[in-house]
Amino acid sequence: MIKKKIVRDGILLLRKKMTKEEVQQKSQAILEQLIQLKEYKDSSCVSIYLGFANEVDTFMIINKMKSQGKKIVIPYTDASRVELIPVYLEDPSKDLTMSAFGYPEPIFERAVKAQIEDIDLVIVPGVAFDVTKNRIGFGKGYYDKYLSKMRPEVKKIAVAYDYQVLESIPSEDHDVKMDYVMTESRIVS
Repeated sequence: MIKKKIVRDGILLLRKKMTKEEVQQKSQAILEQLIQLKEYKDSSCVSIYLGFANEVDTFMIINKMKSQGKKIVIPYTDASRVELIPVYLEDPSKDLTMSAFGYPEPIFERAVKAQIEDIDLVIVPGVAFDVTKNRIGFGKGYYDKYLSKMRPEVKKIAVAYDYQVLESIPSEDHDVKMDYVMTESRIVS
């Protein structure tokens, strides 16, 4: 089986080559599928990542959730503890700043910590997935730790582009599987 680093490097190269138009078009198609899902419709408090570097544009999903009155939780990266801390997102234009690594993150001083047990759906990022819903992230284990703290009934939906879903990827015992992997053209469930 191929190593995670080889898979990660190859997929990130493909993602880097995407145009802004491709990102927007494919993200819109994913959003349209997501909002039709029963688990999404039934959710009231959703944890979602903040997309960057040609990831699926989650800001359009966040805007949709705000218009539907859903509570939005985003994970704040506490690098000193290698941990994601759930915080509420009220107003993206006021509550976010650009991190030193070039991605948007909550302004910690303004952030209101969310209770992990209040989350009833998680939208998950990743670099690569497979048809059995395994996930490869950036290799630090932040999301695996975060997801393992969720109540067992909380559904984990990964959003990705078609080319990010492979037939098989390496996985380890501590890796948390997704319940769904949603792309612009299909849902792996």
